[in-house]
Amino acid sequence: MRSFTITNNRSFMAALFTGTLFDPFYTESVQITTACTLKIDGRTVPAFYTADELAQMPAPLPEFTPWSVLRSLCFSAIKGKKTPLFFQITFHADKQTLTRLTSSDRCAADASLVQALALTIRFESGICRLTTGTAFTTFVPDKSLEKLWDEEVQCFLDTQGIEASVS
Repeated sequence: MRSFTITNNRSFMAALFTGTLFDPFYTESVQITTACTLKIDGRTVPAFYTADELAQMPAPLPEFTPWSVLRSLCFSAIKGKKTPLFFQITFHADKQTLTRLTSSDRCAADASLVQALALTIRFESGICRLTTGTAFTTFVPDKSLEKLWDEEVQCFLDTQGIEASVS
């Protein structure tokens, strides 16, 4: 697990809420506190979709909703003259990232035991932090996947020009 403190909140918030940078991530949950608190459970609800819509979606249907679907809703909740008091978004990496990392020579973890490669974004008291995490379906003593995920997120931030310090 690694924690990053964003050093340029304005550009990061623009990338998060108005850009497509985080669209490949799946959204486990969102909580936004402004004048009230909005909570979103990101689990996909298949009953909402018609049979035709489901047929056009990837199979199997993802457990969580892509950020691209929720981004505009979340942006609507925070836009205005006042900064939100708090928000927290928990993302999961996509299956391709999981497969690529667990296939690495440097990883000893079995992909079937991985529940999630998580990235939590938390904004509170004017400070925005990103925290990586790995979740397994059972105890796994090996930390190689966790290290690779930490490096992956660091590389993502660097490549995208997101200013952050390791905290």
